[in-house]
Amino acid sequence: MESRNLNIEDTVIKGGYCIGCGVCAVIKDSPYNIKLDDHSKFVADRNNVFTNEIEEKLNKICPFSEESKNEDQIGEVLYKNSKSLYSDKLGHYIKSYAGYVLSDGYRERGSSGGAGSWILNELYDKGLIDGVLHVKNRIPTKEDKRLFHYSISKSKKEILSGAKSKYYPIELSEVLRLVKEHPGKYALIGLPCFIKAVRLLMEEEEIYKKRIVFCIGLVCGHLKSTRFAEMLAWQNGIHPKNLLSVDFRTKLKGYGANQYGITVSGMINGVKITKVTQPVAKLFGTNWGHGFFKYKACDFCDDVMAETADITIGDAWLPQYIHESEGTNILIIRNQIINNVVNLARKNLKVKFEEITEEEVIKSQNSGISHRREGLAYRLMKQDECGKWRPIKRVKAKNILTLNVEKIQNLRQILADESHLQFSKALLDNNFEVFVKGMVPYLNEYNKRYKTSIFKRIENKLTFIKNRLISKIRNYKFFKLK
Repeated sequence: MESRNLNIEDTVIKGGYCIGCGVCAVIKDSPYNIKLDDHSKFVADRNNVFTNEIEEKLNKICPFSEESKNEDQIGEVLYKNSKSLYSDKLGHYIKSYAGYVLSDGYRERGSSGGAGSWILNELYDKGLIDGVLHVKNRIPTKEDKRLFHYSISKSKKEILSGAKSKYYPIELSEVLRLVKEHPGKYALIGLPCFIKAVRLLMEEEEIYKKRIVFCIGLVCGHLKSTRFAEMLAWQNGIHPKNLLSVDFRTKLKGYGANQYGITVSGMINGVKITKVTQPVAKLFGTNWGHGFFKYKACDFCDDVMAETADITIGDAWLPQYIHESEGTNILIIRNQIINNVVNLARKNLKVKFEEITEEEVIKSQNSGISHRREGLAYRLMKQDECGKWRPIKRVKAKNILTLNVEKIQNLRQILADESHLQFSKALLDNNFEVFVKGMVPYLNEYNKRYKTSIFKRIENKLTFIKNRLISKIRNYKFFKLK
């Protein structure tokens, strides 16, 4: 790996590790602004020179910089006095739950169990916050085609308008500037790396520590470019340039929680059309493991559970909950005030949250955690072997993967890279099939390898069970003879 002590321009940005969070753009005299790149991902773009003083601050606040604190270091300061437990996969936590909100239709309006909007409104009702910084729909214009952006909500109705998951690129610089201009107590909801970036910013600029009083994190698979939304629309007859809105998580009656649909709206032949799709698994390019339109930075992050957030909210992908089409959340609580709010709501029957173990929380996100632990260790090792700079992670570079799983990891990187390239080709040719044909050969190879991996895991499990049974039989015979 290349020598350390380099600035974020030469490492994070030129290396392709920028997640486009926007935090670097809000410090005084920053040389950066945030823009969409050629593949429609937000990245930091330098428009000026910077001093040594600014460079030092930038290195401290970038979540992928080699000089910024990691999640363990941040969490230790935030939660060491909260009588919390610690897990190397969950971070510090007081309690973990699975469940949903019973009151006021939160569950029906949300992507899952309604916990995100509910906790924000509880904090608002109790006077603990004056507003919420979250991602909301926006009407695209000719100059700015974005479908979503960070915004401030200062009423219960506005807070509810930000419900539901958005698998779309967003950035924080716009809304953080508003926070600086408008005094108040705010709650921020965001992805793990965004929450981490804001925590780092708080250490450098006191105004944000005073005004952003709660951070609500989301369990994260990875961040997508705008092409993901455009892909969903295009295969349903709406050209990317005519796309007006997307609901990424439309609950379908009669289907399980993981069999949601997509709702897309846009112009077809001059008429606005809205379509609700079949279950998402039947749409091309929606398998999260394939990683279409993924940011490179996401493959070099080891925080799935938003470990620096006061509470983390995600989907309870567990056998006992997955059949419920209405959805069920997992909650990981780290902040005592939020823990008190949840306890009171449970007592008053506003929510149905049942305690679950650390092991169950991990199981609910097992694939994502494996990709960010064993998979990440392998990716780090590959970068080191090539002598390339990469972020310092808590996971150590090594390879404990089988040859087949190595190839699966390599194919995941190829699928992500090729999805950006092939979609650009499809746009140039004005033909969605160009994208499909470009991706199918890689998908076929991946699926072949993945099935082999599944069969091998089943074989290993059966062998393990067989050996345990043989051992028990032998022990039984031994004690019987005695």
